[in-house]
Amino acid sequence: MLEREKKLIKLLSAAEVEEPMCRQIPDIFFPEDYTYNSSDRANAISLAKVYCMKCPLQQMCLDYAVTAKEEFGVWGGSTGDERKALRTKLATFANNARKKAKQAAAKGNAD
Repeated sequence: MLEREKKLIKLLSAAEVEEPMCRQIPDIFFPEDYTYNSSDRANAISLAKVYCMKCPLQQMCLDYAVTAKEEFGVWGGSTGDERKALRTKLATFANNARKKAKQAAAKGNAD
């Protein structure tokens, strides 16, 4: 089973207990559906984010959405574009950490 599938199962199981707003009124959590009215789309995003900030599953939801590369919807208080930017930052951070570890190892071998 893939990591994203494990995270989704964990999230869905927790959602059965918590009954988050995204399960009760899912339309606002997919603002991409508001294609004809940008004001409605912006309002849906804002409202979804407010609900996410109050949700005990927020971190778990965001973790799943980043891992699964969810392109659409508000997950864990973030839009698809925000999650894409977060994945880019995380990848850059990981690459820099690997480079520093290699440099430190090389320096340690030189001593």
